[in-house]
Amino acid sequence: MRLAFLLLGLLRPAWGADEFLKNLRRAERLSGLEEKIEYCTRAIRAWTPSDGNSLLAHCHFRRGQARYENAKFPEAESDLAKSLSLDPGNAQAHLLLGKIEMRLGRWESASRAFKEYTVLNPKDGAGWLRLADSYRGAGKHRAAAKAYAKAAQATPEDFRTDLGLARAALARKDWPAAQGAIELARSKSRGRAPEVFSAKADLEAARGNERQALSDQRRAIELGLRELEDLTRGRASPVDILESREKLSQAYRQACRWGDRQSCAQGQESHAE
Repeated sequence: MRLAFLLLGLLRPAWGADEFLKNLRRAERLSGLEEKIEYCTRAIRAWTPSDGNSLLAHCHFRRGQARYENAKFPEAESDLAKSLSLDPGNAQAHLLLGKIEMRLGRWESASRAFKEYTVLNPKDGAGWLRLADSYRGAGKHRAAAKAYAKAAQATPEDFRTDLGLARAALARKDWPAAQGAIELARSKSRGRAPEVFSAKADLEAARGNERQALSDQRRAIELGLRELEDLTRGRASPVDILESREKLSQAYRQACRWGDRQSCAQGQESHAE
């Protein structure tokens, strides 16, 4: 991908009038997702073999990236797969493709994509964390534990690693390990991450303490509403807003199961939006 980007600049003098390059350069300069998608599409339509496969791969990646950020997942998946067929060394394309596969519950495919990313970018803890989460989703707990250890080594300050370890401990009913990991996640996130309180609520419920579970889930909802408001006000990408809404909706559903009528009503309103 980097080589393609460099070529894009180097080819400017000789190919200034080329329709493919003109549209691709325009897409690179634009910040709006819809505009970026449009000009990448124009570039792809104008592409000829003389423009080269590297730049075509780069264009599909950019459009796939924009479509992912715009929460257009099937279209993004198609672009990223095409980009990787032309340039299998694009680490970011593997990472984004893995995220999409996880959203679709395709744990094995997600693991393959994240594993490719960690091979290409072994020092990035986020890649190891995603790989661990995909292993956990597939029920491969030993492999998940090893990947979480790699993530913790690369980015020890990331609370999401401890949260993943907590979820893994909950799955095997190891309450002390889950509690320890949750406490670490809460400390690292400074008590501001709604998903940490949702995990604590699940632990309390598993222990039979539904009153405390409901209290923790209400705190998760409170933090989730604040997070969503901040993202919306800050004009975050549609995918970030969608993921925040999904976390909040899950918190509402869980609190509703535990008898919180207000959460039931708010969850229905949230779903309607």
